Amino acid sequence: MTRASRIAMSADPATLKDSLLSIIAAGDISSLPLAATQQQELAETILGLSACNPTPMPAKSNLLNGVWEVAYSQTPGGGLVDSPTRPLALSLYATGFSPAVLAQGLSKLPFGAASIGKVRVTITSMQAGQPRVTTATSVSLFGAEQTLELRANLLARSDVCLREEFVEASLLGQRSLLPGPLAYSRQLYITYLDDELCVMRDDGGLANVLRRVELFPTAASPSVADEDASPGAG
Repeated sequence: MTRASRIAMSADPATLKDSLLSIIAAGDISSLPLAATQQQELAETILGLSACNPTPMPAKSNLLNGVWEVAYSQTPGGGLVDSPTRPLALSLYATGFSPAVLAQGLSKLPFGAASIGKVRVTITSMQAGQPRVTTATSVSLFGAEQTLELRANLLARSDVCLREEFVEASLLGQRSLLPGPLAYSRQLYITYLDDELCVMRDDGGLANVLRRVELFPTAASPSVADEDASPGAG
């Protein structure tokens, strides 16, 4: 039995969270390929922690609101994310932005031409209006640093499920809507949420771990009074 298996079986939320935070703190796992043992340890710890979720109706909780940093993003094997621009593609994939869209502009760049900083996700309350989500990072292209921002609508579809709809992108000083083939949406399932961590899975079951940077006020109250009354719900 692995160390992660023993920790996961303990069903002690504090131990599980400490273990996950330790794995994250041990290295930059937000964009680097993981060894099989690391992948197993992370997967088992995340599963164990998700079974101990302390927040009822996490998709509608104000604990979602605040500033988060992408600490870990599980990715599918092979394909675009293994290209020379993998760190950039992977970090953007963690935010839900389609790798196919990213490939249009980056697929021909030479190795090392692109790099990316930390990815931060800001989620505002439903009452503040849409788009609720702003994902921001710094992108370095051939040594010149630019800020990339993606904006998305975020709607609670159930107590644990969110729908994220990317509607706007800003790069190189230009802001544009994402209509037609550039539009992207996904379902997110919140499996763990507290005042420090958020664990979610997308439609394909891939896990993302967000670590809180800032907690917005009134975090104890429900985030959505009546989601069905919100624009775009139905």
